[in-house]
Amino acid sequence: MSREIHPADPRLRRTTLAALSGAVLAAVLVTLGFRHWLAGAADMMSIEQLIAVVRQLTGALTMIGGACVLVLALHALRVAAGVSRQQRWPRAEARTLRDVPVRRGADALRVATATRIGAVLLIALAAVAALSAWRLLGFPEP
Repeated sequence: MSREIHPADPRLRRTTLAALSGAVLAAVLVTLGFRHWLAGAADMMSIEQLIAVVRQLTGALTMIGGACVLVLALHALRVAAGVSRQQRWPRAEARTLRDVPVRRGADALRVATATRIGAVLLIALAAVAALSAWRLLGFPEP
């Protein structure tokens, strides 16, 4: 009995590695830059002003993070719909990072269901992030 394998995309691997490396480098640079800015801002602002600015930055970053999580959830819902439609995991047009055994029929529908559940959890996380950001930014209670 031979199993059908969906082959990996080497170009996607290279692109993903480059994107993740860039993201890690950017995160390190932003962290170092923030530490430098915070040290300088602490000398120029009162504690209350500094707390207000850091609170606003935290709220804005929380909102951006929540938006990213929401985009990921919407992508997961789209993938789940495609899997349900084709009854095949991964979808025929999907590009994968590694070789993946193909699942069809009921097995593929189980993957689609799990993906939808994950998407709902991500949407809830995005909503919590939005509410947290709303409060951090000092807007009135919704």
